[in-house]
Amino acid sequence: MILFPLLLIIWMSMRDVFVEFVKGIRISQLEGKDVIRILQPDIRRFSNMKTLVLLDGIPFDDHETILNYDARLIHYIHRYTGKYTFGGELYDGIVSFGCFCLYKETNRTGLVF
Repeated sequence: MILFPLLLIIWMSMRDVFVEFVKGIRISQLEGKDVIRILQPDIRRFSNMKTLVLLDGIPFDDHETILNYDARLIHYIHRYTGKYTFGGELYDGIVSFGCFCLYKETNRTGLVF
């Protein structure tokens, strides 16, 4: 688990945070899009399978949305290794983000759909 201090103002996107702070998670390209990959400790490699990405419990298939998200709104990141099924799909790991409670007109997290 990674907790973000309030002084983390210089990093604007989650992409920057992953590069600088988060171990065991890599950003890679798949079909022209950036995707999040988790290090699997049992095989000591980054998985080629899909990673389940959750923001306040809401799944996101488009990882670029999360990677471009404002890091100042994130309270924590949890990383879970292993195989998981969700909605009939198999995932190799979960990255779960929790937001500070910032309510905006768009929705709870400030993302525009």
